[in-house]
Amino acid sequence: MIFVILILIAIYMSVYFSYYFLFPKAGRDSIDGLIPIYNDVVKISIVGLSNYLIFLYFVPFLGLFVSMYVNFELAKAFGKDTVFAIFTAILPIIFIPIIAFDNRLKLISIFIHQIHQFQSTVQLMRREGRTFDAIATK
Repeated sequence: MIFVILILIAIYMSVYFSYYFLFPKAGRDSIDGLIPIYNDVVKISIVGLSNYLIFLYFVPFLGLFVSMYVNFELAKAFGKDTVFAIFTAILPIIFIPIIAFDNRLKLISIFIHQIHQFQSTVQLMRREGRTFDAIATK
């Protein structure tokens, strides 16, 4: 039993140690990564989601999916592809340190991330044959 507790503490410390190095890449203080609930608020703000999402962390079972979604968006915000982001959502213990300690990665601006989402929406609309006028008149 003690061994399991020690393993869980080691996992907990490795993830929070990674946040300590990840947050300065996003322009935040390093110490923000070590404060338990506040680091989730910081992650949500780095990704550009609503801060009210933090309340869903406390809903049983739903908090797991919210955490996975935030980790997915965090990987995308640092320029990683979708496959890497999915693995980050599923196994943050392994993939958050990769993002944190890779010196080549920089935070892509939230606006650039939103532009990419907008461009994919425009491409989808063009494939469907819709125009912007159809959206404006609705």
